[in-house]
Amino acid sequence: MTLNQQKTTEKDSIIVEFSTMHRLKLSKDGCGDLIIKGKKYVGSRPEDACHIFEGYSTGLGVSLNFKSAKRWNRARRTLQDAGAQLHQNGDMDGIFVFNPADKPQVALVMSFVRPRQKRILSDDQRRVLADRMAVARNKKAA
Repeated sequence: MTLNQQKTTEKDSIIVEFSTMHRLKLSKDGCGDLIIKGKKYVGSRPEDACHIFEGYSTGLGVSLNFKSAKRWNRARRTLQDAGAQLHQNGDMDGIFVFNPADKPQVALVMSFVRPRQKRILSDDQRRVLADRMAVARNKKAA
């Protein structure tokens, strides 16, 4: 294993562990890096949305994009008060580095990014959905 492959494996493991712990959906950005995409979209690319990514040795990064400077400044002050480190400050967007082990920081980041959570289905729910899909497939085939 080369040094570059080892870094990629270590980098992916932190974000994979974080997404597994919080039941979050992982996606890939334009470069193929793993990100946890949020629901708030500003542009057409996955990395244009608010998202959580791995790339800093001190913790995970969060990219926040807002439609107004007022919302960005309020979010910036809130995250700085919680102890997250401001890495890049723009007019209506920026990047913070937060500690994934710090629960208040994680709660704030989750409230701003609003990532998609994976559903956990019971056996009954899984059976009902499987039956519903079987009916839909039979209708489509007929």
